[in-house]
Amino acid sequence: MYPSSLLTEYRKHNILFIDPGTTTMGIAVYEVDHVTGEYCVVVADTVYVEQYIKHNCILSYLLQTQSLLTAKLEAVSHIVCTLCTRYQVDMVVCEDIYFQHISSHRTMSEGLRAISVGVSRYSTAIELELVPPREVKGDIGVGKNNGDKELMRTAVQTRLAGKVDDSINLTVITEHAIDAIAIGYSYLQGPISVIWKKGAQHAAPQTTTQNTSKENQ
Repeated sequence: MYPSSLLTEYRKHNILFIDPGTTTMGIAVYEVDHVTGEYCVVVADTVYVEQYIKHNCILSYLLQTQSLLTAKLEAVSHIVCTLCTRYQVDMVVCEDIYFQHISSHRTMSEGLRAISVGVSRYSTAIELELVPPREVKGDIGVGKNNGDKELMRTAVQTRLAGKVDDSINLTVITEHAIDAIAIGYSYLQGPISVIWKKGAQHAAPQTTTQNTSKENQ
């Protein structure tokens, strides 16, 4: 079964980008035109995991019977699967672990695993892809070792001028949503034809991709 949005317009597909976390998750959905290489950020938001748990009776019960971390990890998987379904995404990309945070490395690793589980629940045809944090910072133009969040916000506003839906206010959304947008920007600096071919494997029948060789022109 193919995403309904792809049945009428195969040239466009949605990619979900995630700034991972077991407390907060930044998300951004990009609509990408694989023919022109144009893209637009159509969704940018922050999910608060513990609040999500409180509003889900099954997860709330899990919290009462298991550890907080166990409940959070299950919530993360549930959140990712729900987002993929809601926005009918064709690819999911997440920022990799930042290895300087050694103390939280285990929790972050489990968080990435939970995201991967959520993706597989949505579709076994999609594999979670990872982008190195230093690469994101370098591509967006804030310096690979710079952790200044407001500098990141300014860089996103500059780099993505005219490529963000009017419903998204880049000056007020959280730093997590800003990071998710930056992850998307970094990922889409790669050859758009390569990106599309990865998504097209499960986004549309093989017969609809016969002209994709033109994407490199």
